[in-house]
Amino acid sequence: MMTFPTPTLLIFGPLPAVLLTALLSRRKRVSALAGVLTTAVLIWRVTAVTLDSSTVPENTRFVADTWLVFGRTLTLTAGIQAFYLFFCFGLVVLFLLALAWPQGRGFVPASLLTLSPLAAALMIAPFEFGAVLLVIAAACFVLTYRPHALTRTYGALRYLLLMVLAMAILLVVGWLLNSGIAAGLSNWAVQGLIVVTLIVLAGFPIYIWVQPIVAEASLLVLPFLFGLLQTAILVFLFNIFQAHPQILQTETFSRWMQIGGIGTVLVAALLATTAARWRDLLAYLLLLNMGMGVLALALPGAVMWETAVLLHVSRFLSLLMAAGSLSLLTEQGLPSKINASKTVGWQFPLSTILFVIGLFSLIGFPLSIGFPAQWLLLAASNATAAVWLPLLLLIGLGGGVYGVLLAIKQLWASPKTAPTQQPHRLQWALGLTLVFILLLGIFPRPIIHYAAQLASAFLH
Repeated sequence: MMTFPTPTLLIFGPLPAVLLTALLSRRKRVSALAGVLTTAVLIWRVTAVTLDSSTVPENTRFVADTWLVFGRTLTLTAGIQAFYLFFCFGLVVLFLLALAWPQGRGFVPASLLTLSPLAAALMIAPFEFGAVLLVIAAACFVLTYRPHALTRTYGALRYLLLMVLAMAILLVVGWLLNSGIAAGLSNWAVQGLIVVTLIVLAGFPIYIWVQPIVAEASLLVLPFLFGLLQTAILVFLFNIFQAHPQILQTETFSRWMQIGGIGTVLVAALLATTAARWRDLLAYLLLLNMGMGVLALALPGAVMWETAVLLHVSRFLSLLMAAGSLSLLTEQGLPSKINASKTVGWQFPLSTILFVIGLFSLIGFPLSIGFPAQWLLLAASNATAAVWLPLLLLIGLGGGVYGVLLAIKQLWASPKTAPTQQPHRLQWALGLTLVFILLLGIFPRPIIHYAAQLASAFLH
């Protein structure tokens, strides 16, 4: 029986699913269902892969964790395998939501297509080749936009251009790090990597691509980009940090992560208090959450990685709540402007409460899904940084909470009215989802445990 290196499964495995869902793309719900089934098969195959060559089952087609192609090595590690499965599980959830709220024709096939260059970027060495593959993955992301939004893709274009710029800088950084250069040029490499990190993770002042994307993209695109794809970029950066640990040990890198992170948090909090549209409010709270992700990179050792992973996993779940419920509310007639939404809270209480919980979860409000990550970041910052850093972070988080309270006050601003009658199945689904989310907020151990397992897979 013919066998193949295991990395080929992660790279070429999604392609049949891409072809099938693209052929069915005119029937959006059928394409989404095909995406769920094919991704489930891919999860099953990747889960069955063993990286221990001494315990390979008989009659398996995928063996060995290394693939040598054109003189370059692609290596599948336990950490990359765990992340790949997280990405696939996230896609299954998004495709299930796309059954209820059909997205653009390109959403399902383009999301699956992103998996191939993404997997190759994480496995290939040296990382300079991965930088090129990440640009290809970013280009695939643009295809997830709705067709009617192609006349207004400023955010996508800005994101793609900044990704090209970041990866071009990363190519220079790779040359500087791998060519045995003098200490002075090595400092230039660290500074270049600082710029790259601030660009791709939306650190201050290079966060200009976040709000336009939220304003123009289909709402389910947001958890895909800012939850799944951003986690992949974080993994890519962490691979670089592991290969060159001296970068994290420099005071310059830590200081700029603190400046970039806290700057984004404070600017986002200020903007949240002035948001005029619901999408703008969601964008600014997301930006605040991303600032916390940048700030996590200033933490020392394993705490940095564990906190960053927990923040990204929590962000994906929070965006699922916020974007999914906002999609439903928009379908139910929610105006785009905040001050025009005075009756929505009474008309659609379950959808509105779920949306509000999603917004608070992005901030990391107590008893929300995002709270454990925020608390871990605050505790670690308080123990390792000057007192001004956690104080400014608390001010920024407080500003975000104030912005949400100003906005949601409009949802119940009119006199109390009877709820609008909705299908019983929808009410049951919303009610069960709300109970599940509240239980996860009160008992967050499953999320913390999963994020810790995901993080530990890279550390060993």
